[in-house]
Amino acid sequence: MNDPLHSSLPATPNPYAPPLVLPALADSSSAILPPPARRPRVWPAFVVLPVAFVAVIIAQVIGIVAVVAWYLAQGGTPQGLQAGLLDLVTRPALFIGLGLLSQLAIGGTALIAGWLSPVPLAQRLGLLRPAVDASKIAVMTAGSLVPFTIGIALAYALAEIISPDPSVAAMYSKMTVGWALPFVLFIALAPGFCEELLFRGYVQRRLLERWNLWAAVLVTSLLFAVFHIMPHAVVFAFPVGIWLGLMAAKSGSIWPGVICHASINGLWNVWQLGVKFEVFSANPPLPLLVVLGTVGVGAFAASLWLMFRTNQPPHLTP
Repeated sequence: MNDPLHSSLPATPNPYAPPLVLPALADSSSAILPPPARRPRVWPAFVVLPVAFVAVIIAQVIGIVAVVAWYLAQGGTPQGLQAGLLDLVTRPALFIGLGLLSQLAIGGTALIAGWLSPVPLAQRLGLLRPAVDASKIAVMTAGSLVPFTIGIALAYALAEIISPDPSVAAMYSKMTVGWALPFVLFIALAPGFCEELLFRGYVQRRLLERWNLWAAVLVTSLLFAVFHIMPHAVVFAFPVGIWLGLMAAKSGSIWPGVICHASINGLWNVWQLGVKFEVFSANPPLPLLVVLGTVGVGAFAASLWLMFRTNQPPHLTP
């Protein structure tokens, strides 16, 4: 006689599966059912950002207090503190130092949040091997010329309405050849890693566990932009953030975005410093702009094809 209950079992059970507990035929209430799966939590992604913001403020206060103490120890007076402090913090050395404190606060917040998560740290923060090879990462980085150009255009358009932050211009006016390389390395590497760790690593990867791709990328990019505070930086960061978010989501790793973010920050400031020290012309020749535009648009189109040609899940191997 066929037994409908036992005939539905596989002939060779999976030896790695948990033990199968069959319900008693006489009393179906004795069946042992697996607990329902917990839905991934989204709220930590929104809690970690104000925590990071507070950490940045604390880091800046500590840095400013140290600068004030040094200023007074050098013979400065309380009456001249305001003007003297503005002069000090726009010097390249202190600009880098205070900026580094902020970036360490951002990256440290992401690391602590990732460490507190039940998910392994590397997986939670996207510190994984990308699902794309180096050549594709290079194409995507070149493709960032399009969102970069959009961001720059928005920032310049806004400058016609709102004056840009004068502290950056003041810092550039005091830049020396000796400080140019340390500044470029800092502005490329520190935000490139720490900001990607927090936004595309912790925040976006959490949102992707519950939300669709575009919702997660757009919300993360908006938060990333707002975190830059200054209006011109906000409108620049939003389109660039979308591109970095797509790179992270489609590669399953933050490393391509780190490379792209560092390249954008580094190359833009190399150009700015080159103009300041008269290495480059402030008005590039038209053929160069045409070549860069052609390469950028072509790489942008190729990147979109690489990103959306397949729906394969991202690579998650550490």
